[in-house]
Amino acid sequence: GPAAPLKLVGGTAASGTKSKLTVGTTPYFIVRALEAKPGLTPAEIIQALQDGGHSAPENSIRTNIHRLKERKLIVARHGKWFVL
Repeated sequence: GPAAPLKLVGGTAASGTKSKLTVGTTPYFIVRALEAKPGLTPAEIIQALQDGGHSAPENSIRTNIHRLKERKLIVARHGKWFVL
């Protein structure tokens, strides 16, 4: 029925929030970095993305951190960021 949970057909099961992120974009890399190492500060997230070869400038990474917060995909606890 209409209340049945959504199933991904012919793909690997992924949580709904991650599927909204376009692979290869700055928000995608931020979420991936926080999944690998929860509790990073913004400066550590920027360093992790740049170490990983992502070329986005610092200000755009910071902007995307806060956009992800508004989308309720990540959350700050005591200045450190976590994936919801």
